[in-house]
Amino acid sequence: MTVALVAAVVAAVIIGVAMESFSAVVVAALIGGGIVFGGNALITYGALAGLITGLTLAGALAVGTAGFWLLVAVSTVALACLVENEEGAWATGTLLLTLLLLQLFGDIKVFTSAYNHPLVALMCVAGYFMAGMAWAIWKWVLYNRDQKMLYDERRTAFLKDNNITDNTIPADLKTNFDQCVNGIDIRPPVTEHKERVLRWMTYWPWSALAWLLSDPIRRLFREIYHQIQNTLQKISDRIWQGVENDLPPPATSRRRRNQH
Repeated sequence: MTVALVAAVVAAVIIGVAMESFSAVVVAALIGGGIVFGGNALITYGALAGLITGLTLAGALAVGTAGFWLLVAVSTVALACLVENEEGAWATGTLLLTLLLLQLFGDIKVFTSAYNHPLVALMCVAGYFMAGMAWAIWKWVLYNRDQKMLYDERRTAFLKDNNITDNTIPADLKTNFDQCVNGIDIRPPVTEHKERVLRWMTYWPWSALAWLLSDPIRRLFREIYHQIQNTLQKISDRIWQGVENDLPPPATSRRRRNQH
C-alpha cells in the first residue's frame, strides 16, 4: 500500500521535472507526501492530486483548456465518490484544492469575486444551500424507503420460513424477528444522521450526480429481480420436485441449515 503511494508521489515529481517546473515538483511531492502520512483512505485521489498538480502548475487552467477540463473531470468524479462514501473531510479538501487551483492558475476567481461582490456572493450561497436543503429532504426520503424495503423483504422471508399465513408475527417469535431485522435502520432518528444530512446539503451537486449514475440503475435491476423472482422460484421448485418427501418440513430444514 505504502509502495503504491510512494510510486504515485514519484510519478508526480517526474511529471513536474518533465514540465521543467520546480514548483510543480515541490507541490506534487508535498501533496503526495501528505497522502502517505495521512493514511490510505484515498489512494487514487492522492495519486491524481499529485499528477494533476504537477501538470497544472506548469500550464494554465483557463476555461476551455485541456488542463481545465481535466481538473473539472477528476475533481467531479472524486467529489461524487467521496460524498457517496461519506468522506466529508476529504470532500472538503478536494473542493478547496480545486477552487484554489482555479484561483491561482485559471480565470475563474471564486475567492476574488466573493471579496469584490459580497452581496452577490451571499445570495449565491443562500440559493446554493436552499437547493441543498431540498436535495437533503429528497435523499432522506430515499434513505427511509431503502431501509423500509429491506425491512419488508426480511419480514416476508421470516413469515415464509416460519409458515406464518396471517401476516402477523406471533408474540413468541418477535424476539427472533428482531434479530432477523438487525442492522436495518428502523424509524431512523434524524439526530443520529446529522453529519450525513449536512453532507447531502453541502455537496448536493455531487451527491445528485452520484445518485443519477448509480441509484436509478440499482433500482431498475431490483425491480427486474422482483419481476422474475416468481419465475425463478418456479424453475427451482420444478427441478427439485419430489425431494420434500426425503427431508423434514421446510421450516425445520431451514432452521437446521442456519444453525450450521
